[in-house]
Amino acid sequence: MIALSRLEDLLPVKASDLQVAMQPFCSPDESNWSSAVRLRRARLLRRIGKRVVRKLQGRGNRDRSKVSAEYEAVWSAGYDRYDTSRDPDRFSPWLYGTRHFLASAAGAARFRSILLGAVIRKLNPSSVLEVGCGNGINLFLLAGAFPNVSFSGLELTETGHAAARLLQKEQRLPQHLAQYAPLSQLDDQAHRRISFTRGDATNMPFENESFDLVFTVLSIEQMQRIRDRALREVVRVSKSFVLNLEPFRDVNHGFWRRLNVISRDYYRGFIHELVGCGLQPIWATADFPQELMLGSCLVLSRKTSGA
Repeated sequence: MIALSRLEDLLPVKASDLQVAMQPFCSPDESNWSSAVRLRRARLLRRIGKRVVRKLQGRGNRDRSKVSAEYEAVWSAGYDRYDTSRDPDRFSPWLYGTRHFLASAAGAARFRSILLGAVIRKLNPSSVLEVGCGNGINLFLLAGAFPNVSFSGLELTETGHAAARLLQKEQRLPQHLAQYAPLSQLDDQAHRRISFTRGDATNMPFENESFDLVFTVLSIEQMQRIRDRALREVVRVSKSFVLNLEPFRDVNHGFWRRLNVISRDYYRGFIHELVGCGLQPIWATADFPQELMLGSCLVLSRKTSGA
């Protein structure tokens, strides 16, 4: 079992940097936090009830088509949600250390970009692949900050892939995305050089050991039923390192989080189980802002010999 470490012991990132990144997407009024928690729990119980009914009716769990349909709707909404000058549409309960706050999920890519950027600086890869890149927001934020790195993204949904390709037609990264980026953008045309591919995580169209670093951000989350196949593919196309920011069971052992994971049929693997897919975890941390109802870990692993 690998122990969770403090972020500052692993990467040169300050807690204040993450807090500042999230701030434009936080509610200035935190007095409604408790009522927001009760509302989320009530919604979760209703979802569990609906799942029981589906089971009794023989309709089973969320399958690939249902997951894809949900994300098609998300990616079709465009990039306006990342505009720091706009008021977020809705807030949900978050935690960071001892602080409770209400935030929009649209702000999460900002602090995650800081984490991803710190890992890239530490590993200094020449080529990076994101598996399940959605509309490409993570890659757009990283490409301008690391113009000498070759970035690629793989996405299953047609809408996510199309959104990323459409944004690439912009001569320069749109101003509101440049302002959203917490990392200094050294090249405002780097987004045009990202290679986006539409494909399946369990059968990637890449050669063995194509990328120095392969990472996922809440994409394996949706692959509980095919998780081992997807992770083995991730290992296959990686030369050496894999970075996963996923809802590992290690941080989802409380009642409400476990209930939420089960109700959504999310990824339920432990960190140590990565070994069975050809990875050796090096370190892991959950020391960053977390959604109340779903915890996640950032885990860096090395591809094992012969994997």
